[in-house]
Amino acid sequence: MVEPACDVRVIEGPSLLGEDAVIALRFAEGSGAAIDPAAIARWREISRRAGLPGPELPARNVTPAVLAAVTLGFLTAAIAGRSAGSVRSRRPGDGSEELHVPGLPAALARRAVETALAIVRLAGLPSAPATGADAIADAVTDLRREHAAAVAAPDDHVFAALVAASTAAGIPWRWSRLHPGTLLVGEGRAQARFDGTGSMWNPVLGALVSRDKVLAKRFLRGLGLPVAPHRVVASPEEAAAAGDALGFPIVVKPVDGSLARGVSLDVRDGAEAIEAYARAAPHGSAVMVEPYLDVPDYRAIVVDGEIVVVYRRAPPYVVGDGVTPIRALIAAHNAALATPAARFQALVATEIDADVERTLALAGRSLDTVPADGERIVLRSVPFVTRGGFAEEVTGDVHPETARLLCRVARVLRLSLAAIDFRAAAIERPWHAQRFAILEANARPVAMTEHAGRIAAAMLAAHFPDPAAGRLPCTLVLDPRAGADMDALLRAAATMAPEAGLAGPAGLHVGGIRVLAPPISPRQALDRAAEDPTASQILLWLRPTDIEAHGLGLRRIDRAFLPLQPAPGLEAATCALVRCHARRVLPLPAGTAAARMAAVLAPLTLA
Repeated sequence: MVEPACDVRVIEGPSLLGEDAVIALRFAEGSGAAIDPAAIARWREISRRAGLPGPELPARNVTPAVLAAVTLGFLTAAIAGRSAGSVRSRRPGDGSEELHVPGLPAALARRAVETALAIVRLAGLPSAPATGADAIADAVTDLRREHAAAVAAPDDHVFAALVAASTAAGIPWRWSRLHPGTLLVGEGRAQARFDGTGSMWNPVLGALVSRDKVLAKRFLRGLGLPVAPHRVVASPEEAAAAGDALGFPIVVKPVDGSLARGVSLDVRDGAEAIEAYARAAPHGSAVMVEPYLDVPDYRAIVVDGEIVVVYRRAPPYVVGDGVTPIRALIAAHNAALATPAARFQALVATEIDADVERTLALAGRSLDTVPADGERIVLRSVPFVTRGGFAEEVTGDVHPETARLLCRVARVLRLSLAAIDFRAAAIERPWHAQRFAILEANARPVAMTEHAGRIAAAMLAAHFPDPAAGRLPCTLVLDPRAGADMDALLRAAATMAPEAGLAGPAGLHVGGIRVLAPPISPRQALDRAAEDPTASQILLWLRPTDIEAHGLGLRRIDRAFLPLQPAPGLEAATCALVRCHARRVLPLPAGTAAARMAAVLAPLTLA
């Protein structure tokens, strides 16, 4: 069997080939000899072992080129988890054959091609080795894993809500390629980055202070805000002594822990304090002790200095029926989560651990106790949603003076998003007229599912008062002569629009610095410029052949400068493609490089 050597192009839609991205494989003359049935049988077996479906093939005249394209089509479908699309073909007229396969993201496309060709190559051997088939299967698994990692959203309710809200508002978003795991909303200097629920534009002060509970308490108390007193302890004995000094019951927790790990509430004597220290020490750089305020626990979410939601946090519980022990009641509770049978909606199940057993013991119960019918049994001392607790919204009940205090905490820390934890005896009364204390402020809160949409909408409104301003203005100049005076155009752009990204035959330049070497596609150029927090706009100064080779890759162009009378053929077809996606079309400028750049920039409003 003739080995199918080919040239490969990843063409991002829309393009001259269609609206969708494709992988174009161009096979040289001589790749058209039919494959014998034995090689087809080996190909089917290798594909089966690699986890690819057994596609239907023509009964005869299957060429290496066709076999490679069909293999790539089913491989890309398997990687992306979709049905295999049809393979289209055309003959350029020089004896070669070009096949177009539904595309993958550019970063994975070339490796997928290499894997598909390896399958065809292995099938051509008289006796395909088992080790070769195993290596193909491993390669397919790796490609699937990489594709899944590239498109998967982090498991965070606010993250998901931000994506949904951005889509609804028409604000472009993308998972950052430069800082993996972060969400980029908006483009260029209008962008906002989010790491989980935390805005990455939060000032250093607020981010650092919110991570250190001791520093946060010192800072807030110094500004006259009502913060619970505390002591940092370095040993179990110091924890017990701190309890004596502050007065039991106390709270023992890590200084810089998260998600309620190592936290013990309602610690009642020195012996319990020693045990609580041992639980807290592994989860932070130090341990702190503070008085336990035996009143309801609350969290307020503040965005851009305004309260979005306040909820009371409650610990998990079960209700007895007079016949079932607590252990079985917990199992039934966990099984009923997210169903109508659940007594309350919790994010996570209640795990039976030392805290549950301790809480039950303090109430004179054990896991084997059978509670009376209708008796409520609290399972934890900590009320946090990450430990099986639940939330009840009380936003409308918060007294205005308490609301002003909570907003002030977020403002003094300069946090655009803050979760402020506090305890209050009566949320409807002023904070100073009751037992009240601020516990801590968080820059990256875990939000309840039902509140995530409201929080995301508030965050988006704070960052993008005008959603349309979140896009990077895009100008495309289609110049058949582009490249000859690219150096002069770069110098002119650096002078006239120093914060613009200029993409062309010389690569992508931002701020006068080349950040991507050629060849580049329009989509690559926009994606990289969008990640640059200084970019004010993107200028694509391209030739028709650039778009033919890489695709237009953009579905919206603000301004396009096109030849008044494009030459027939490729140039005319490319101009027609650009017109379909341009909001405004202007004539191609003439004159020197500086004059042409000035003509392009003149209609634009440069902030």
